[in-house]
Amino acid sequence: MYLARLGLSAVQNIFGSKNLNSEPENNAIIDPHDISEALALVRNCIELHGLPSGLETDHLRRSVIQCAVDLMQDLLDNDEPWEMVERDPTEPNKLQISQLLMQFAEQFQIFPESLFVTVTLSDRRIQRMGMNSEIYTGQWKGMKVAMRLLRSHTRMFDESDRGQTKVLLACLRWRQLRHPNVVQLFGVDITNIGHAPTLVHPWMEKGNIRDHIKNLTVKPEPECLVSWVCDVARGMDYLHGMGIVHGDLRGNNVLLSDDGDAIVTDVFLYPFLEDWTAPYRCKGGPERWLAPEVLDNSDPSSSSDSFCFGLVCIEIYTGEIHFPDLLDARAIDNMSQGRFPSKPNTMPDQVWALASACWNSIPTQRPTMQQVLTQLSGN
Repeated sequence: MYLARLGLSAVQNIFGSKNLNSEPENNAIIDPHDISEALALVRNCIELHGLPSGLETDHLRRSVIQCAVDLMQDLLDNDEPWEMVERDPTEPNKLQISQLLMQFAEQFQIFPESLFVTVTLSDRRIQRMGMNSEIYTGQWKGMKVAMRLLRSHTRMFDESDRGQTKVLLACLRWRQLRHPNVVQLFGVDITNIGHAPTLVHPWMEKGNIRDHIKNLTVKPEPECLVSWVCDVARGMDYLHGMGIVHGDLRGNNVLLSDDGDAIVTDVFLYPFLEDWTAPYRCKGGPERWLAPEVLDNSDPSSSSDSFCFGLVCIEIYTGEIHFPDLLDARAIDNMSQGRFPSKPNTMPDQVWALASACWNSIPTQRPTMQQVLTQLSGN
């Protein structure tokens, strides 16, 4: 555990004092099972509202800032010390520490060391192809992992320092999430393939939910389909409860775990997708799932996520995208004019009522994910 070897005096230079010119000392150690001093340091930093505005990175020793972000990430990663401490409501909670970590990362472009992982590449052949990425496989800590290389021709990564920083910030946010229906991001590998960051997360042998259903010789039981709908709703409800908008919810971004659970992936990546105004001359591009207000240049919201959720329900019950015979432009035109997908034969009336309610032209009238779960709790 990094806390066990972190120099307390080094962190105090940044957390406990505004005098940042003294040489850091590394003689005091934080015990891994005693986070009271670490919490006090973080609290001091919060009370100071971060570092003084206008302070240039050159005036700080990068090693001190690195100690600070590593300390905060360790506090977020390890539950055991928190459980052993009798919490004081005046102490910083995990949300506050997470926000402070992101503030430091954004201001100084310095990231926790644990964000960067080194994966043993299993095969240089592409295993799967996404709209904006290529998927490889590797081994990390004894497990098979997916390695997602972000394509350089998209806005995801432009090979500049600024472009790489934007990707790393998105990955750092994703790495903080913990929910059984949201894919866990282990970290970023910057050593294996090309020059772009490679996102590392568990390998899902069954792939995305739409392709899995489409390729089954025996269709899933009705209870299984409803369970997958609820899985997606739980994952999205968790994100919305954290104040996070997905922005690109579709069947391709719902994976199936080895245990058969539906898990939402590609969190925080929607700002890097292809320009929404590109010609819709294909089938299955991300713009096909966008709510009308987002196509009209409004920012994605939890309500636009609900719109996408209704279309994901169609994918779960058919194994197809909505309007599978139409190009994206025609499908989008249909939806914008109120011509929605037909009810799949196998979809229960209750699920259909929720899915179709998600396409309400008034965003605030669409059901929330919590309302979806409440309605389906009897199934």
